[in-house]
Amino acid sequence: MLWQKYSKPQVTILNGIVMGGGAGVSVRGRFRVATEKSVFSMPEIALGFFPNIGASYCLSRLPGFFGEYAGLTGARLDGAEMLACGLATHFVSSTVLEIEVCR
Repeated sequence: MLWQKYSKPQVTILNGIVMGGGAGVSVRGRFRVATEKSVFSMPEIALGFFPNIGASYCLSRLPGFFGEYAGLTGARLDGAEMLACGLATHFVSSTVLEIEVCR
């Protein structure tokens, strides 16, 4: 797949709502930084659709049955839960993030 051969690192900052297509694109990044303001969900599941943009690929590879649970229920996950299950690779405070970005 093309995204596996992309040589440049992609840093995804997940500060706020990460849902639907944005969630599917962001989980492919090499570095995924979540904050306490992060909310991850696949709301299309509540409408009877399946996760899109490759999110079903990533959800099915989460440890245990967590991916199946998230993929079947559309449950909302916060930043700490994203880090615990592997959807995020790093966790930082949003205040630190805002200070560093604004410099």
